Amino acid sequence: EELKDQLEGAENAEVADALRRKMDIELQAANDRVTQAEELKAAAEDAKRAYARQVEELQASVEDEAKLRAKAEAGKKKLEAELADLEARLDEEAQKKKEADKAKALLKREMKEAVAAATESAMIPSAEFRRLEADLDEARQALEKEQLAREG
Repeated sequence: EELKDQLEGAENAEVADALRRKMDIELQAANDRVTQAEELKAAAEDAKRAYARQVEELQASVEDEAKLRAKAEAGKKKLEAELADLEARLDEEAQKKKEADKAKALLKREMKEAVAAATESAMIPSAEFRRLEADLDEARQALEKEQLAREG
């Protein structure tokens, strides 16, 4: 506008031509700035779309990771439950083994006592047999003495 006013007020043709060239240059610069602004706007729109795609991809990735974590947590809980069950069964088996070992020790002790009692009861007749044998020997000797005394 200012250049237009100067152009209209120009007195000579050379000044008018110079002002027209200056106006054309400034108009071209303004057009270039408009073109640059439009290009920047288009680039910003492209960047905005690319950013929106990245956000969507990241959201999908976060959702996938959340699903994987949920599956991993469920698997962990399942394994923990299985481990607890195995530990309970192991404790139960250990208790059964302990009880079996106690029963085995008791049975061994009872068998030793039974063997000792049987041995003792077997020895009693042997001792009695020896006593009877000794009595018999004494009786024979007494009888022999008696017979010798009668003969003598």
